Amino acid sequence: MQSLGLLLLLAATSAGTTVFAAKEYEYSMLKSDKEDTENYRDCSSLPRVLITYYSDTNNTQRLGEWIMAGVREGVSENCGVASESTLKLLPIEHVDFQEHIADWADVVVLGSPTYYGNPAPEALARIEQNWNWSYDCSRKVGAVFATGGGIHSGTESVLLSLMRTLLAFRFMIVGSDASRGGTYSAYGATAITATSPFDNTRAIRAEFHEAAVMFGKRVFLLATRYVVPKCNMLDKVILRTTSPRYNDISSKQARKLAQFR
Repeated sequence: MQSLGLLLLLAATSAGTTVFAAKEYEYSMLKSDKEDTENYRDCSSLPRVLITYYSDTNNTQRLGEWIMAGVREGVSENCGVASESTLKLLPIEHVDFQEHIADWADVVVLGSPTYYGNPAPEALARIEQNWNWSYDCSRKVGAVFATGGGIHSGTESVLLSLMRTLLAFRFMIVGSDASRGGTYSAYGATAITATSPFDNTRAIRAEFHEAAVMFGKRVFLLATRYVVPKCNMLDKVILRTTSPRYNDISSKQARKLAQFR
């Protein structure tokens, strides 16, 4: 009987320790979330944003520049300064996957004009030839933008195609806020350049400018919340634990915790 009582006491103590450790673990995670937010606020750990595109008539490049303006606006409102070291705007033919995406970017915004309802073949060819499909981009945010000559020329199909491409590399996808109005696509930033009433010498109208800036700002703000910081979340998950049960956690389990926290 005494042995049974001792076993029950040990079980209760163990359960209490486990619950306490779990609560302390949860508290440390919440505390770290607050610290991460403060780090973004003081600009010590801003997400690095790469905006890349293929552009034939400069319209897609211009749309990318406006998205970057939105990113700058988001940085300025939250940090007071926009550092060139955290922003890149590059034609896709100048992007090296290992250098610019795997090793540098936290956010990749991919854009293309519309060619017969599809992305430009030059953009897809560059991705096929240079991007490393085996690299896991699940800690990175992806977003898309597209330009087209006609209102029903397939621009939305291009957005979805680019989105599927990023999903194949396991990016977390950020869409636009379609509730704002007709020039705000649900999938990304767009611009129509050669169909009335948007065909004034193929320049991009102000309505699309505003939507692109808001999209860039949205991408940046969401990235500050969901991108895993460069300090390696797996190490933070393991180091924050206080119970031997958690200290024995496998890297696979830690990765799941980091991904779904």
